[in-house]
Amino acid sequence: MKKNKKEVIKHSSSIQISNKINLLQRRSWNILLANAFDSLETKDEYEISIKELCFILKYNSNNDLHIKKLLKSLVTTSIEWNLLNKDFKQEWGVVSLLAQAIIINGVLTYSYAPVLKRKLANPSMYAKINLSLQNRFNSKHSLALYELFIDYYNENKKYGETPFIFIDGFRKLLGLGESEYSRYKDLSNYVIRKAIKEINEKTDLYVEIEYKKEGRKIVALKFIIKKNPNNNIILDVFEVPQKEQKSLPIEEFEIDNQELFIILTTEFGISK
Repeated sequence: MKKNKKEVIKHSSSIQISNKINLLQRRSWNILLANAFDSLETKDEYEISIKELCFILKYNSNNDLHIKKLLKSLVTTSIEWNLLNKDFKQEWGVVSLLAQAIIINGVLTYSYAPVLKRKLANPSMYAKINLSLQNRFNSKHSLALYELFIDYYNENKKYGETPFIFIDGFRKLLGLGESEYSRYKDLSNYVIRKAIKEINEKTDLYVEIEYKKEGRKIVALKFIIKKNPNNNIILDVFEVPQKEQKSLPIEEFEIDNQELFIILTTEFGISK
């Protein structure tokens, strides 16, 4: 991967997927996509050393079995795309996050299914996901929603908003099972509010929620996305055809939760 590669460009349909993967898996997939992006149209297979992948992930462990398990999960996890139909096409699809993953002498070779590769290589709608910033999130829900918000945020207008997302669709977007946070009160307290709080505290976006009700019941959510007035992160300009987006660079990894930090470094072997 190029040393100055700080972000990954993701097609909207790869952002608006059912979030069945955990935080480390999602971060890993973003890194692999960033590594492959410049060659998506010219190559069918892509390479990165396991050492480099672990370095970018801030993962310091000699446990090859864990890395293999991580890659296996990306190959075996199927995703649905375009759940919100942002491009107004009546299209549904399912595909694995990776088509294959092979390690030879410490080098990972991987590929994407043809249909997913075409979407990723030609992002008529896209968002830029900063590879350094994603390491700051403690929750997979925060990263999934952050990617969604970047997708709808217009840097020129310093504003964005999602369509109203019905609760069932929102749960699917986050990959929640039927028994997980089945009451809206629990979904709001333990998933939505925590994720929005983390995004508002750690990124250049500030997000507010609008509600649609039927009687007293909340049936859908809309997210209003603005520039965060309390965060002085400088936005990088990224010039590409069609619409323009910005990344949200953060140069250093900060420790906001010491208890979690101790657990991750001592029990899971992740580097400081």
